[in-house]
Amino acid sequence: MYRALSGFTSRQGMLVITAWVFLALGVVVGLGTMWPVISKLWSPTAIGLDPAFYNRVCLPLFTLLMLIFCICPWFGWKDGLRDMRGAAGTAGVFAGALIVFWLAGVRIPLALISAAGAVAGMASIALLFIFVPGTRRSRLSWGPHLVHLGLALIVLGVAFSGPYKQEAQATLHPGESMQVGEYLLTHQSLGQKRSRAVLSYKAELVVTKNGKELGIVRPERRWYPNSRNSFAEVSVIPGLGDEIYTTLLGYDGKDNSVTISASVNPLVNWLWIGGTLMSVAPLLLLRRNPEPA
Repeated sequence: MYRALSGFTSRQGMLVITAWVFLALGVVVGLGTMWPVISKLWSPTAIGLDPAFYNRVCLPLFTLLMLIFCICPWFGWKDGLRDMRGAAGTAGVFAGALIVFWLAGVRIPLALISAAGAVAGMASIALLFIFVPGTRRSRLSWGPHLVHLGLALIVLGVAFSGPYKQEAQATLHPGESMQVGEYLLTHQSLGQKRSRAVLSYKAELVVTKNGKELGIVRPERRWYPNSRNSFAEVSVIPGLGDEIYTTLLGYDGKDNSVTISASVNPLVNWLWIGGTLMSVAPLLLLRRNPEPA
């Protein structure tokens, strides 16, 4: 005898929708990863998909997923809400986050909704621990809720790192600068290093913001004796806010000029932090079986 699942306005229903959204994300990422191989079925050359594809397709799915995770804890296993206080508090945080992000200049609709949903999702976990004391006393409940927290951090990173990424490319002589968003990159020098294994050219650029030096990036281009192609070694200034990412595209050893590609990726490292938390949190669910009598 099988029992029918509860409706969509229940925790069971929300879990079913969540499973389908995760399946859709898996299909999208899988197809995107394998597209160069799949495209060879009708094209003589492999066709890759750029990051914009993932931003267009994955961000709506992540937004839907985060909104489900905001409200799901407040549904009962049967139809209907089990705690109006938590649901109302989560909705209030979501509305407040929408206003704050809007005033901060976030105007892309999906980015705005997903960022506010991520904040509301984190607030929902906190409210759950407040209104349902048994949740915070059980180690087994910490694991899944920390996974949800990790997902919220990932969604926050996705909301900003894709839509609000800034890029620029320029050819610079020593002393010249290029602007990328609020950051100024000034070319200082071009160095050469030769060994039996590799010939490398390394540019050195000072990164400043509002006149304050943030650090130095040293993107590199390497040539190996057995290869006709050059390989780029990127240089990064990491951060929990913006991450500066630079690549040396070309150089001229005669006048020490360089061609630099630079990008500013906001909140991109929260994807790694959230992903690490999602990977580690399930370890809290591990427990030793009791010894047999």
